[in-house]
Amino acid sequence: MQRLQQHGTVHVTRLAAELGVTEVTIRRDLAALEREGLLVRFHGGAVLPHVLVPDVPFQSKLQARQEEKQRIAAAAAALVPDGATVALGAGTTVAAVARALAGKTGLTVVTNAVNIAWEMSFRPEVQLLVTGGRVRDESLCMVGPTAEEALRTVAVDIAFVGVNGISPEFGFTTPNQEEAQVHRLMLSRARRGVVVADSSKFGRVAFALVASLRQVRTLITDAGAPPDLVEELRRAGIEVLLV
Repeated sequence: MQRLQQHGTVHVTRLAAELGVTEVTIRRDLAALEREGLLVRFHGGAVLPHVLVPDVPFQSKLQARQEEKQRIAAAAAALVPDGATVALGAGTTVAAVARALAGKTGLTVVTNAVNIAWEMSFRPEVQLLVTGGRVRDESLCMVGPTAEEALRTVAVDIAFVGVNGISPEFGFTTPNQEEAQVHRLMLSRARRGVVVADSSKFGRVAFALVASLRQVRTLITDAGAPPDLVEELRRAGIEVLLV
């Protein structure tokens, strides 16, 4: 329970390794705690009851897990050929992807993120389309009908979006419905939809659905991701790249 209270989520495989017991023992103990109402189990782990991922301000997330984000961003950039049309959603991990695209030539970039639009505006080699829309202070994300209409009128080779929660049961989630809707639409307008998220997002659930498992082709995350959840996502048909 101490680990669960500290991190909000625990994973069976990781707990078994840390405590030196079998996964069967961990599952039995989690089941007992669930009967007492102290947690809610999901496949491969457990979360605190009635706790969803909160909407954390952009600046608070900016310094978190920087090394992981840089590795994820480098792997994401490797998927983008020169001359591609790329959609970039909001979030600190996607912002790292935007920076990793430096050096690519002939790109057309579509974004609903104020900070990414600002950075890209200084790159004369990039053709930039900004969706417009109402700006959410929490994420610097442009949302609403204007942003959605702009995305409906384009098609892109590849789209990168970030999420706050990754769960085999609940899919890819984020706290805000408007942001989820824009990023879901962004993925639907891409030949290849890619989620970029560090391993801390695994086993977590936020309020609004960005995409179901079948709506995402590729997930790029760091090597700290729980192996059992990674395997479950792969069985669902998602290409999971660990960096």
